[in-house]
Amino acid sequence: MNMPQFGGRSGFAPLHQAAWHGAGPEVIGRLLERGAWRTLTDTSGRRPVDIARDLGHDDLVPLLSPHEELPSNAADITTYLHAMITVVARTDRTR
Repeated sequence: MNMPQFGGRSGFAPLHQAAWHGAGPEVIGRLLERGAWRTLTDTSGRRPVDIARDLGHDDLVPLLSPHEELPSNAADITTYLHAMITVVARTDRTR
């Protein structure tokens, strides 16, 4: 859910894509229910809320604005760390 498209250059995960296309609130809600992270950044350091705001999808800004999203169990922590390591590794390769 929080992994960017394999081989993609933007670093967009599904929530970034939804923000880009101005998906409806029901789509955003479903992605968030399934564990999409509001704080995940693309390769340019933009969060989904930043993308929505930049493209004028102002109705999505409240839904995409980050909240405290700390993992609370071992499985979530493992998933979080894996995604973070992947993003950092990808970022290091682009420098």
